[in-house]
Amino acid sequence: MGIDKLAEKIQYERKKRLLSQEALASKLGLRRQSISRWESGEGYPELETLIQLSKCLDVSVDYLLNDTISTGYEADAAYNTVQPPVSTRSPARWWGLFGGIGGIIVGLNGITALWIISILDPAPVLGPALGLLRAYWHYLEYNGRTQLFWGSVAILVLGVCLVLFGLMRRRRKAAVKQAEQSELPQNDTEKENAG
Repeated sequence: MGIDKLAEKIQYERKKRLLSQEALASKLGLRRQSISRWESGEGYPELETLIQLSKCLDVSVDYLLNDTISTGYEADAAYNTVQPPVSTRSPARWWGLFGGIGGIIVGLNGITALWIISILDPAPVLGPALGLLRAYWHYLEYNGRTQLFWGSVAILVLGVCLVLFGLMRRRRKAAVKQAEQSELPQNDTEKENAG
């Protein structure tokens, strides 16, 4: 059994599942320092704990202990190479958010333009006067513009979804980054207490 490989595999599988050392430790009923020691190669889990760990990380015990079994962590180039700091000004991070805002603007403009046209050029009404919304819908049906309306609504909904997805993605990445920054190495007094 290679303790170095075990340490790398535990850390890789934990980060792959977006778990902090503290979160993994609480799932196993341990202290964060135990996870830190395993990942730094200063120790390794007992057999019962290793079985629980494999279940938490959804990997086999064989994968964790056997150096010849690889399920991706060695092939994951992003893990094995030093990554340059990611710029928060990268335009790719903002495409979803800007696209969503654009979709909202286009959708609202389409609905508003149809509304204004329905007021300026109303459809003829043969019965009693209609309320504003009913007159709008009557105009759309009378002039065959319901497809434009539903297209504008679809673009608006897509825009809202893109904005929400972008915001949730940014929040999740910030939480992972904060969790990784809170993982500090174990000091000597904690090692003595644990030993």
